Amino acid sequence: MSERRKYEMVSILAPESGGSIEAVKNNIESTLTKREAVITGFEDLGQQKLFHLTRKHERGHFLFHTFEAVPEAIAQITSDMKIHQTVIKNMVSRA
Repeated sequence: MSERRKYEMVSILAPESGGSIEAVKNNIESTLTKREAVITGFEDLGQQKLFHLTRKHERGHFLFHTFEAVPEAIAQITSDMKIHQTVIKNMVSRA
């Protein structure tokens, strides 16, 4: 098994997620822990205007996670994030 590396993930939620932001955050974190990632940080960046329309949305609610995981888990995490209905965009990069 490879050694853990540090990663950053930005998730953009649909603006109408409204009160369910906390539920979506918990869902994202459970997805990360399911793939044996260790969450090292979280920041709620709030709602911001998007540069261009993304899935017919002009605004999005941004969540920023930092975590450590083995490289093999990143493809699985990215695939799992596509299942979430309220996540309109997601990006994982090495820190």
